[in-house]
Amino acid sequence: MLSIICCSKNINQLENWKANVKETVGCNYEIILIDNSTNKYSIFSAYNEGEKQAKGNLLCFVHEDVMFISKDWGVVVENLFAEHKKMGLLGVVGGHVLPDTPCYYGDTQVLSGRIIDNNNKEHLMELYNSDAICDVVVVDGVWFCVRKDLFNRIHFDESFSGFHLYDMDICMQVLQSGYDVKITKQIILQHFFKGVNNPKMLMKNITVFYKKWQQYFPLLKGINMEEKYLSLIKASCSNYMTARQLFINYLHVYNSFDYKLGKFLTKPYKICRYYINKLNKTKHN
Repeated sequence: MLSIICCSKNINQLENWKANVKETVGCNYEIILIDNSTNKYSIFSAYNEGEKQAKGNLLCFVHEDVMFISKDWGVVVENLFAEHKKMGLLGVVGGHVLPDTPCYYGDTQVLSGRIIDNNNKEHLMELYNSDAICDVVVVDGVWFCVRKDLFNRIHFDESFSGFHLYDMDICMQVLQSGYDVKITKQIILQHFFKGVNNPKMLMKNITVFYKKWQQYFPLLKGINMEEKYLSLIKASCSNYMTARQLFINYLHVYNSFDYKLGKFLTKPYKICRYYINKLNKTKHN
C-alpha cells in the first residue's frame, strides 16, 4: 500500500487534489494530511509526523499544489520498487551532481526528469541521461517515494529550519544507507506553484547541509563527467551563491529601519525640489 503524505496550509481546500489522487493512483492507498494552517511544523517535522502515522510499505511525499497526469502511477511506483531492490527513493526530477562548493542542486543545471509547470509547459530534461529511470544524487521535493522500512535508519533532520533542502538531505541519508536514489520519466505530474522562496532560509540550510555532508562531495550519479566540467559547474554554483547573498544583503538594507527612516526624512526635501524645478520651468517658459 502507498501512504501519500502531504503537508498543507489549508486541508479544507484539498478536495480536488484528493479526487485527482483517487482517479489516477490505481492501487491501494491512504492519504495522510498534516495540518500546518498555524505554521506549527517545518516541512521536516511535518513529514516526520506523517511517517509515524503511515501504514503503507511505500511512503509518497507530495506537495499540495500538484495534479497527477499519469494514470495508475501508483502501480508504476510499486512495480519500480519491486524491480529495483536497491532503490530506496524515487522522484520525477533530480540532479546528477553536487559539487564540493555549497549550492542548491538546481544551480548545477545537470538535471534529468519530466514535469509540467503551471503554464502547461512540459519540461523534459534528458540532456545528460535519456533513460526512463536513472540514478541521481538528489530529487526535487515536489514528489518522491521512499521505502517505509528505511525510516528505521533515516529521518527528516529537524536541525534544519523552514521548507528548504529536506529533499536533498533525505536523499543523502538514503545514499549513505547503501540504497540508490532514482528518478523516473514514466510518471507525469503538473506543479502549479513553485512555492515561496525564502532566500535567507535557503542560504542558512545550504550552509547546514554542506557542513553535514561536505566529506562526500563532489558526488556524481547516473552520468560520467570530466574534471574540467566539474570545475565549470563549481564556478557557476559559486556565482549563484554570491548572487543570492547580494540579494539578501539588498533586502536587509531595503527593509531596515535606517533605510526607511532616511526615505521618510528626505521626502520633504524631494517634494520641495519638485516644486522648485516646476517653478523654474514655468519662469523659463
